Amino acid sequence: MPRWGEWLCAVLISSTWACGSDDGGAQPNDPGGQGQTAQAGTTTTNGGGPIGAGGPAGGSAGLGGSANASDELLPNGEGREYKGIVNLIDAEAAQALDAYLLEADPFMGGSGRIGLELPTRHFYRHYADEYDIVYFLTDHALDTSVDGLHGWVTKPPLPGTGADEPICTRRGPAHLGSAVGIQVGSLDRFPPFAHEFAHYSAVNLDAKFGFGRDVDTEFPGHWGMTSANGQLGGFDATTLRCETPVGAKPPNCTPTASGRYHYTVAPFFPNANNATNQPFGPIELYLMGLLPVAEVPSPIVRFEGADFPFESLQPTSDGMFPIDATGLSDLAMSEIVARHGEVPALPADKRNFKAAVVLVTAAPAAQPLLDRVAEWAAIFGGEIVSPNPDWVSFAELSGGRATMSCRVGKRHDPTPDDALEFTCPSYNLCNPTTQNCPAGFACYGTSDLYCAATGGLDIGASCEHHRECKAGSACIQIPADFSKRVCAPYCDHLNPNAPNACAKLCPASFSPIDDTQSVAELGAFCYGGAGGACNPLLQDCAPGQACTGVEAVGCELPGTTKLGEVCQPFGNTCEKGSVCVGVVGEPNQYCQPYCDPSPNAPSANSCASKCPNGAWEYPDHGVCIP
Repeated sequence: MPRWGEWLCAVLISSTWACGSDDGGAQPNDPGGQGQTAQAGTTTTNGGGPIGAGGPAGGSAGLGGSANASDELLPNGEGREYKGIVNLIDAEAAQALDAYLLEADPFMGGSGRIGLELPTRHFYRHYADEYDIVYFLTDHALDTSVDGLHGWVTKPPLPGTGADEPICTRRGPAHLGSAVGIQVGSLDRFPPFAHEFAHYSAVNLDAKFGFGRDVDTEFPGHWGMTSANGQLGGFDATTLRCETPVGAKPPNCTPTASGRYHYTVAPFFPNANNATNQPFGPIELYLMGLLPVAEVPSPIVRFEGADFPFESLQPTSDGMFPIDATGLSDLAMSEIVARHGEVPALPADKRNFKAAVVLVTAAPAAQPLLDRVAEWAAIFGGEIVSPNPDWVSFAELSGGRATMSCRVGKRHDPTPDDALEFTCPSYNLCNPTTQNCPAGFACYGTSDLYCAATGGLDIGASCEHHRECKAGSACIQIPADFSKRVCAPYCDHLNPNAPNACAKLCPASFSPIDDTQSVAELGAFCYGGAGGACNPLLQDCAPGQACTGVEAVGCELPGTTKLGEVCQPFGNTCEKGSVCVGVVGEPNQYCQPYCDPSPNAPSANSCASKCPNGAWEYPDHGVCIP
């Protein structure tokens, strides 16, 4: 019986600092994004080399930490702590950070599989697990518009926080919520600290709400063409006007001859608003647990049928952005609460976040860079006030609702990697077999189990997330093609007489769900495309399925490997009427036909005539030995 595990992976959501979008919608002349430069789309002027010179913009070189801040070397030449920040010196970790920013964003053609495990491990060799977020900074610019890239680590957003399912990379200490990679292309541009922090809770609302896209472009994890108006993009609905009649407010706009509408609105971008001093939007504060839902302006307005004009953006004479759309739609906050549950407000003692700012370099960082990064950390942490009005603290961006310390705490002696707790906590919050979640919610997951609002996809439908499937099912890989997923049922593998017994639903293709700590068996799930008992001699499954298995058989989607050819032992990779088997000690397995072992079997189908090497016999069928 197969027991292949299904791992939850990091969800990497990128933001932009010098460009409007790096989520598949980045344009070569996009003027949007945080800290935009005069030349739209550029991210650096130093040619990608290390930053070794430059003074503060609008500030003094003395900024960057309190007078009694530590300035000490880490053991074994591994780095330096300077005014509350850390310069981690390790060529391999620096290379991993570069690769993360260059290659990890799947929306920019990257693999999406490169994480920050190496620099994270190096940092936690010296520091305790007390940080909500760690910002890893380069000392040079990179050839990518991805200036900040957020990755969840171990602390999971549970229902109501913007993400329905726990996210865990199995790559970080249990307290750490997010690790962020940031490229430093200039000492004069404030890093996207706030933008990346917002991603932790505000990135995964149901796609049906229409966030993070316009008519042609996806901006995953951002607010898109909506009035969210925060660090992750979106416009200010109070500035929305009709182009015709001039100055009129929707819905009093006159359509064009084509039936579309022309609007004007204060400057915004779908994926990141212009300045680093953009306050968190009300919905961002709500999802962080810092604002009651009743105080979030409702409804949220969305442009329908609009294509954000990155390449042809021509502001009006009064500096407004023109938007061409088929109309506007409204989204009530009550709809979001009904889908995701209400985010509880954080108590006062939970509103003091802690960040570590870590400069990762192959060689010791130059002093001007250390001073500037320490200054950035002190500003964002609220220790100092910058003369630059765009450089502000987390507390100011949150409207005084929360604080964030950006100063590292006490160090400890270097810890070997095998002593670090880079493991996931277990989140078995419900039972997939009994489906014991509250009304309107279903139990989902294949390792960590959680309640989420019930999806609507039927068994067999293509899917991407568990929560898209109806109650009692999950989004599971197809053994014949692990790149594809469909909704498949949960089943009871312990009670063969249960209505949802695995022996009835998918006798040859299911996997138990075990508690990772107690090893207790919590249920099981059928593999994608499996469904129902059958007879391999009759091949009596539903159209499009094959009856397969060895001792236990069941209906599955058929494979494509021909009879007699070498096959893969995991999953149903053989064509209909055969199964992948092999002889112990032999290097390969082969697609072999079923046969009838009974003495009175018709000659054409008997094991004696079909199997020159003999057959393995079972009560109801046989399988030819290769």
